Amino acid sequence: MNFTKDMKFSVRVFIMISSLFLVFSFYNIVKADTNSDVHITYQGHVQNVGWQNSTNDGQVEGTVGKSLRLEALKISLSNAVPGMYITYQAHVQNIGWMNQVGDSKEAGTVGKSLRLEAIKIKLNNAPANYHVKYQVHVQNIGWMDWVQDGQVAGTTGKSLRAEAIRIKIVKDQQTSQQQNQTQNLQPRICVDTPTNNIVIKNGTNQIPVVGWALNSSGIKSVQISVDGAYKGNANIGLSRPDVNKAIPGYTNGVNSGFSYNLDVNPLQNGEHTLTINAIGNNGNTIAQNIKISKSFTSNQENTQYNLSIQQMVDLQINNGEPVMESDGNWVNADRNTVQHYVDTANFKDSYGIYEFLRLDYINGITVNDLNNILSGKGVLSGKGAQFLDAAKQNNVNPIYLVSHALLETGNGYSRLATGIEVSGKTVYNLFGIGAYDSNANYHGSMYAYTKGWFSVDQAIYGGAQWISSDYINNSRYKQNTLYKMRWNPASPANHQYATDVRWAYNQVSNIKRLTDMVENPTLKFDIPQYK
Repeated sequence: MNFTKDMKFSVRVFIMISSLFLVFSFYNIVKADTNSDVHITYQGHVQNVGWQNSTNDGQVEGTVGKSLRLEALKISLSNAVPGMYITYQAHVQNIGWMNQVGDSKEAGTVGKSLRLEAIKIKLNNAPANYHVKYQVHVQNIGWMDWVQDGQVAGTTGKSLRAEAIRIKIVKDQQTSQQQNQTQNLQPRICVDTPTNNIVIKNGTNQIPVVGWALNSSGIKSVQISVDGAYKGNANIGLSRPDVNKAIPGYTNGVNSGFSYNLDVNPLQNGEHTLTINAIGNNGNTIAQNIKISKSFTSNQENTQYNLSIQQMVDLQINNGEPVMESDGNWVNADRNTVQHYVDTANFKDSYGIYEFLRLDYINGITVNDLNNILSGKGVLSGKGAQFLDAAKQNNVNPIYLVSHALLETGNGYSRLATGIEVSGKTVYNLFGIGAYDSNANYHGSMYAYTKGWFSVDQAIYGGAQWISSDYINNSRYKQNTLYKMRWNPASPANHQYATDVRWAYNQVSNIKRLTDMVENPTLKFDIPQYK
């Protein structure tokens, strides 16, 4: 067919117009499905494909109709409101919910041929009118309903693969009146704890700083200072629906809580000013001052030992038979692990220091304190007076005595605690003394019979005497801390209470918890020093 010159020109014009139409049509298909000025980008790792190209704002990532599983996702924000960030969590075949990640980190697995089954996505520190919405295409189901703000998209417990996903940020429209009201809201702050004029006494290494702060633009940071010196930033974005209900209208008011653990060890005795300063995303600030007083008496000493840490570890490895738990089994502890638990420098924080709490008698503990601890604890309930008296008679820390009994008796309900009949008499053993693992009830009850522990009270006094004479007040070893009971630095690898390298550290949780329940204990610590 022959074309005239004019006809050829017309064809070229038609092709150009058609191409422009196709480009315009394609743009309308893939343009952002969002009314938000904040944008979201996401990238999927797909079976047999690998990482696909990133997409954004409501477009499809993954595959549809190809029976290929999504295996992992990366998600990020752009043009976000200051302080806003995104977190997400994947539910994976054979694993379940994995740890939450955020800001372009990988959620799911790569190279393990495991299907991603569900996802939860959440905006953090976002204005109240911003939301993240997402929709998953699932095997045998297709596109499921849109969900938002941390809800589950996909399935769990059905062994179905997620194949594709769409994610978008949407913004609720505010009326001019609502915008003006938000802009006129004044910053607010409230410190729930500590209270003003609190006195910090011995045994306290940290105090919690907890409260809430509001700003019309949302909270960017909460700064903690003492006497004008900056100490650190509090954790923000904590859930406070009570505040949001009582004082509505603030950006992210439902997550207006903050918390910070203030280390009081560096503070000198006397009065100090704690300042909590909340800074909004718009730069506006509000602060609250709290008066705190520190009243510490000297409660720490050091016992010197004529050997180095390396020598101490050598003795433990060669003669102490240290073990550690691995996959439910007891195995020989390696040198690095032994050294970690021997080195006192690793346990001088406000928690670990309880390894060095003196276990001989301390003042400040009352019968009421002990009865509160023992309430509901089987045969031990109401025995506070007996424990306190036994502790005094045998120079044993009452908290340690009670803690030991609670652990060994399963909170007062074990068979040895409730009584076992031996030769026509019921005997009691509250501290597991002589209760060898091969047959704990038999050996423990026989030991109690030989000692004449025919009542709970006799078992309390008898156990206290044994603990005192064999360890805490032993004239040779003087093992009056958890650390000394485990490692015996006075004679390493001899007369050690346990072979588990973690034994002393594992006891700290209960000792500290019970100590914190006592109103006014006098705590003393003895930290070994090696040459």
